[in-house]
Amino acid sequence: MREKNVILTNKVILVTGAAGFIGSNLVLELLREAHPVHIIGIDNMNDYYDVFIKEYRLEQIGATLVSDPMKYN
Repeated sequence: MREKNVILTNKVILVTGAAGFIGSNLVLELLREAHPVHIIGIDNMNDYYDVFIKEYRLEQIGATLVSDPMKYN
């Protein structure tokens, strides 16, 4: 497979599951490799496993937590 060079500088990147293991590590890597970059992370913060772990991961990536619950019918 051929490696492609993707330029992420000055891009807005959406990461779903940003408080999970994969999402939080992806955000950390994007912050390390692509400067400047604006990352929007979304996570439903469900209690499938300990929410404190998710909150810790968000703290580690320097995220600002915004709570805006959405309701579905």
